Amino acid sequence: MRKVLFAVTVTAALLLAACSNEDKAHSLVKDFLSENLTTDYSVDSYQRFDSTKMVSKAAVENMRQTLGQIKMYGKKPQYANYADGEMLLYLRVKFSLDDDTAKYVQTFYLDHNLTGVVAVKEN
Repeated sequence: MRKVLFAVTVTAALLLAACSNEDKAHSLVKDFLSENLTTDYSVDSYQRFDSTKMVSKAAVENMRQTLGQIKMYGKKPQYANYADGEMLLYLRVKFSLDDDTAKYVQTFYLDHNLTGVVAVKEN
């Protein structure tokens, strides 16, 4: 009985921690969009929150350069630091701009400490 109760308690704690991280990731993305988009926006949905080590430094630099050329971003965004091979968290976000009828889907790569956005990929 004690083992079952312990297992349930540990599982519940892990789920709460994961929800907390996901909420923090949502907040980081909202802040990034608010600071860098040229117009107001609304988030339609958050589609996936996970981690990866499969993103190279070259890929991060490419995503940063590509995002700088997208018209909806008015200025060059400030990014969190990234070291090659570091684990990143990613969150796919569907949103729309207030002055546009199109829907946009972008993947936001966040540092593993959830302190900032490392790169954004246009999907």
